[in-house]
Amino acid sequence: LANRPTCLYVGRLVPGKGLDAIVRAWPTIQARSGAALALVGDGPLGAQLREWAEAPALAGSVQLIGWQADP
Repeated sequence: LANRPTCLYVGRLVPGKGLDAIVRAWPTIQARSGAALALVGDGPLGAQLREWAEAPALAGSVQLIGWQADP
């Protein structure tokens, strides 16, 4: 993620946190800016987000960091 603009989400990966909006908007944001997205946290949406992040269309622009004790 170094040397490029980076968007950061820190929080539980659960419904109601706006992650659905990020998923919908990210392909456009990434295509226009070349930015990276880092998702820090864990929760029930983790597996679904990992699958989404591995899509070839996202070209490695999304990284799931996982839970951190002191983000």
